[in-house]
Amino acid sequence: MLNERLQRMKKRCLETRPNITPERLRLATEAYQKYAGEAVPVFRAKVLAYVLDHMTILINDDELIVGTPTSTYRGANLFPEYTSTKWLKSELDDFPTRPADPYDLKPEDREEILKYLKYWEEKSIEDLAPEILPAHIENARRKDIISIGCRNGCSGETMPNHKKLLTVGLNGYIKECEENIAATLGGSKEKQEKIDFWNASIIVCRAVVRFAARYADRAEELAAGETDAKRKEELLTIAKNCRNVPGNPARSFHEALQLVWFVQVVFHIEAPTTACGFGRFDQYMYPFFKADRDAGKLDDETALELLECFYLKACEVFEVRDKWYSKSFAGYPMWEILMVGGQTVEGKDATNELSYLCLDAGADLQTSQPVLAVRLFEGSPPELLRKGAKMVQQGMANPGFFNDKVVIPMVLAKGATIEEARDWVIVGCIQPQAGGGTADG
Repeated sequence: MLNERLQRMKKRCLETRPNITPERLRLATEAYQKYAGEAVPVFRAKVLAYVLDHMTILINDDELIVGTPTSTYRGANLFPEYTSTKWLKSELDDFPTRPADPYDLKPEDREEILKYLKYWEEKSIEDLAPEILPAHIENARRKDIISIGCRNGCSGETMPNHKKLLTVGLNGYIKECEENIAATLGGSKEKQEKIDFWNASIIVCRAVVRFAARYADRAEELAAGETDAKRKEELLTIAKNCRNVPGNPARSFHEALQLVWFVQVVFHIEAPTTACGFGRFDQYMYPFFKADRDAGKLDDETALELLECFYLKACEVFEVRDKWYSKSFAGYPMWEILMVGGQTVEGKDATNELSYLCLDAGADLQTSQPVLAVRLFEGSPPELLRKGAKMVQQGMANPGFFNDKVVIPMVLAKGATIEEARDWVIVGCIQPQAGGGTADG
């Protein structure tokens, strides 16, 4: 059963209709004009950094995990660099009234959006595609065999290496990139492209750390004016967490949740993306959960509250789709899949106490995001199957069940080792991927 905090937060979530905000459109336009001419990876990194450095910092009442991809609660960004302005302008006035997946749009925001869309006319990837695509690809595009642009996302199906992020932090990635640059002598196009990529990665990592620091500043600002002692303490904890992660390794279960969420938020600021999930959540989060619990810093009730706050944040990311896609994929689905259970790389049962709490959080909230997935094999405890099955029997349509006996051979057939195959995870909708995700770096 949800506590009072989560009841308030869920009520607000259900009663707040998604909305479209012009802020990312404005900031990206300014950045594209400011940094044009840089090497492509560096250019894109500077655009993202500019947006992160200038966007609104929003901390909502009650929340314990912070970070939002827009300037508003349950907002959606626009990405004119990818999609044609034609369909956006033609459908702009329909967003608030269309029957499937409507979006609120303030009159002043509508005017600002139209203002900045003028700059992007005939400049998006979708607009330029007919001129730059090979003839046979353009022919396929015209016949709707393939699509270009982002009417249904241009990016996605991405799984970061959460375990590495949690243990080295973004500063660890920065150090790694600096070492790679120092060890790579220039003098060739291929080497320079690598150096450009590493420099771009450093720019982004530093920008995300600054982004988190801005949340720490905002939390401290709110704490200074907060009269409720409990909420003041919560805001100061948020500030402390954001000072440490995602730059440094997480030191607690709360910090680990905050780090994972910051990474998810940046996905949805950089590009129109979907199906960016949370991987084998109960595996990479368990060491932090267990350490805090063994030290007497965390009980199941508090852990469940933090999990449910995290889950509700997953209900705050959206992708603006056109009329056709809004009908085809009704319900604002983002396919943020969170997986529990399965087996270890040694073939033993991987289920732990956090696996069950993850399902409990889903059963309490009954929200569409994150989508829960349970991995099962011969060694899975019956209790895990029963808990998941009970949720489905109660009409939640969540979690989904995935059979290692079927999937592991599929992953092996892709060339994975048996250890990588046992560590498989869903990437995207239901695609099995070896080794816990799509990004090992």
